[in-house]
Amino acid sequence: MQARLSGKDDGLVELAPLLEMVGDWKLFLSGAEEELLSDIRRHERSGRPLGAEGFIERLESTLSRTFKREKPGPKVKQN
Repeated sequence: MQARLSGKDDGLVELAPLLEMVGDWKLFLSGAEEELLSDIRRHERSGRPLGAEGFIERLESTLSRTFKREKPGPKVKQN
């Protein structure tokens, strides 16, 4: 999102391929289905990337980070 807002590549996102696919993002999103917009909003809030499973796996591998939601651990008892 930062790259898109600043108009500059940020080391993770290269804008040129995105702009070639979708030149006018406002127009693109205005025609999007509500389900897609809901997914985008949910991922913005969670900070997790939105994309196909293979894309997420490549990101995890490249960045050595986990983005997929993991099974929650046991609840810690509070005194």
